[in-house]
Amino acid sequence: MQAYEALSDTMETEIRSLTELIALARQKHAVISDEKQIAMIAAKEEKILQRLQHVEAERQALFDVVAPGKSLQQWLDEAGEIQVQLAPVAERLQQSFVELKDLNEINMQLVEESLAYVRYSLNLLNASGPSTYGRKGQTDAGRSIFNRKV
Repeated sequence: MQAYEALSDTMETEIRSLTELIALARQKHAVISDEKQIAMIAAKEEKILQRLQHVEAERQALFDVVAPGKSLQQWLDEAGEIQVQLAPVAERLQQSFVELKDLNEINMQLVEESLAYVRYSLNLLNASGPSTYGRKGQTDAGRSIFNRKV
């Protein structure tokens, strides 16, 4: 019975860590254009991820003791008192992973859009179109978007 309780406690610890990561992902969403804030959030995430990695390894070891050779879903599908008690915890854990994955995908899309905008802006400033008073086919490497020879 102790292994089941330890497994449940470990899963609850994982859920708490994932909840922290979800909160940080939401913070990132709000400050996606502030690189200092993003760096601070990323440092916090790294600490939580290290802790989560240890908890995940512990959960896997405990699960191998409880249900050797089975997947979590196979084990939960068996009718038993322990499975009934752990099913809601396992469901919350799975939902937390899915929510974190969805938030990370949204944040990744926002970062890609920001990067595309920055690239677009740089291309406008460094455009290599024809000079105003240059020869045809000749481009000025240090050309600015503004014509200073007016």
